[in-house]
Amino acid sequence: MKKIIVSLLIIISFILLLILTSYLTKNSDEKFTIRDVKAEFRGVIKEKIAKRKNLYLDIKLKQENKNDTIIEASNFISEISIGDTIIKKNNSPYFYRINNAGIKKIPFTYFSEKMLKSPNIPKSWKDSLNSSWKALIIKETVE
Repeated sequence: MKKIIVSLLIIISFILLLILTSYLTKNSDEKFTIRDVKAEFRGVIKEKIAKRKNLYLDIKLKQENKNDTIIEASNFISEISIGDTIIKKNNSPYFYRINNAGIKKIPFTYFSEKMLKSPNIPKSWKDSLNSSWKALIIKETVE
């Protein structure tokens, strides 16, 4: 009898762990996107950082009166160079790259289609996603 109870507790614990893992994984993209849109920074790109040899995914940004900041840049690493100034405003999924060639507006983050229905995404962002941010929606494919 004791073995059956222990076995049932292990099975129930495993199922609860699977449910929790599924929930956390499902919502992590949304949390990162919300964080990215809310981010605000301004500085000069000091360095591109390689995760592996010749695979640059992050940048080190020198900001005035602040410590250097490391920013994940895999979405736009090919659009920027060391010495460029970048400006990212709060509540915008875009940033601006400024260099000798001029100013360019570049996407900082993207949205999945399911985020349009999420209660965690502010209504003003959803309105923008249906108009000026529409190009930032990643179409979901069914496999």
